[in-house]
Amino acid sequence: MLHGDNLTPHRAIWVLATISALIGAYGALYYFGGGSAPDDKIIATLPHNIWYSIGISSNASLASLPNGLLLVTLLSNFGTFLLYGLTNIVCIIAFNEHHEFSGFKHMVVPIFGAIANFSCLAFYIIGPLMGLAVPKSRSSRLGSRWSSECMELSTSCAIRRRKERARSWWRSRSSGNIPTR
Repeated sequence: MLHGDNLTPHRAIWVLATISALIGAYGALYYFGGGSAPDDKIIATLPHNIWYSIGISSNASLASLPNGLLLVTLLSNFGTFLLYGLTNIVCIIAFNEHHEFSGFKHMVVPIFGAIANFSCLAFYIIGPLMGLAVPKSRSSRLGSRWSSECMELSTSCAIRRRKERARSWWRSRSSGNIPTR
């Protein structure tokens, strides 16, 4: 139903906002669930007020729950891959008999997009189960460390070049060699 004056789907917007708020509250409430559950000694040192009494219980009960923020993140990514994959399929169906149908724009690109999204979705589901997303060997850790070292080196070289340019500019300015037009 559209709003009488504004012509907006105001009820659907409020329903979506409520659902999003509940899912976000669950993610924030059980942030310390699963593997990030604190020990009982740490829980005992927390202040005993209303804010720490919600969502914090014993280590055993928190460890049995999934990490709420991780769960919300994974589900939203799953939904995104599914949405964009289905959008590509809808594009193929919607433009099939349209008078401006273009084979490349309305068939090839959406098929590639659907295949890409559903393959990402498949890896998103199968990858962690098969251990494909976790580096296991020392060589893969060295590779990632090598790439991060290269990034640091290139960043520091770029910063050093900028500082040298700024120093030479200030030297030329203080010596009176100001470029004119």
